[in-house]
Amino acid sequence: IDVIFTGLKSMDSAAIIQFGTLLLIFTPIMRVVFSVFSFLIEKDYLYVLIGLFVLCVILFSLSNKLVG
Repeated sequence: IDVIFTGLKSMDSAAIIQFGTLLLIFTPIMRVVFSVFSFLIEKDYLYVLIGLFVLCVILFSLSNKLVG
């Protein structure tokens, strides 16, 4: 990730594409995180559990892709 940000400073085209890919991965993750917090505020604990489960599935699948 540090290489991507360093490449962005020098306007490297590969770094820009990789940064865009990171943003595409990061967007649904943040959407789930924000929805969990909004359900916590509404005290809708069933949907908090469902959101946490979805977040765990996403993070588990990402960790498997990154490791192997």
